[in-house]
Amino acid sequence: MTWADGFDEQAREILRRNDRGGYTIPTSGLYPYQWNWDSAFAALGFAQFDLDRAWCEIETLFTGQWTNGMVPHILFHAPDEGYFPSHEVWQGTGPIPSSGISQPPVAATMARLIYDRDRLCCIN
Repeated sequence: MTWADGFDEQAREILRRNDRGGYTIPTSGLYPYQWNWDSAFAALGFAQFDLDRAWCEIETLFTGQWTNGMVPHILFHAPDEGYFPSHEVWQGTGPIPSSGISQPPVAATMARLIYDRDRLCCIN
């Protein structure tokens, strides 16, 4: 076992600990919601050991997509009274409570990388 093996397992444990059943939070106690960029990078992390969970992360992120195509930067899947600003402040208009701003399309890049990894796994 190399020094890197320990880091790999630590990263997997962090993803598992922050998994909320379909989406991953950036960190417990500080950011209790799904954040666009964080979720996209978490999906790529999951793809290293659980492709189904990686796709679930991307799919859950897109459940908040607005009718105009925007994917908000925060999806408020479950209420958390301790977090400010709440979805009421952001005034998102998507199918689930969300923020009213977006971020560059990191999810598209991560989805492509996951797709490439998934395709390679199916060929081998």
